[in-house]
Amino acid sequence: MSYEGDYWDEIPYTGYIALGRRGMESIELTQCFIPGCDNKDQKKLIVYDKEESEDDETLIQTYSIHCDVCDRDFKLSFETIKRVAKPTKVSEGAEDSEALGMGVVYVFDDKGKKYHLGYF
Repeated sequence: MSYEGDYWDEIPYTGYIALGRRGMESIELTQCFIPGCDNKDQKKLIVYDKEESEDDETLIQTYSIHCDVCDRDFKLSFETIKRVAKPTKVSEGAEDSEALGMGVVYVFDDKGKKYHLGYF
């Protein structure tokens, strides 16, 4: 499998899973998300493709990843919602129209099923 560039430099290292009213827990995104595979070695995960789409409200970046341990592919998808809320405090020099964004992480298994993983 060949790919251009090192996509791991672009992928966030951690995400956060909501624990209901108990807050959030961090999770490493440098692992295989295929059920039954326990690979957490980033060196055995090959990011071989990146798809990107953007409009006024969202930026979606989807990375195709191959796991050498289970020999299956999955996708990590990062959806950045650009305007979730207006900031309550405006820092000096910033435009007061800057909106706060939010990132959501999804995983697509090798059958294309989409799972909400958490936030970044």
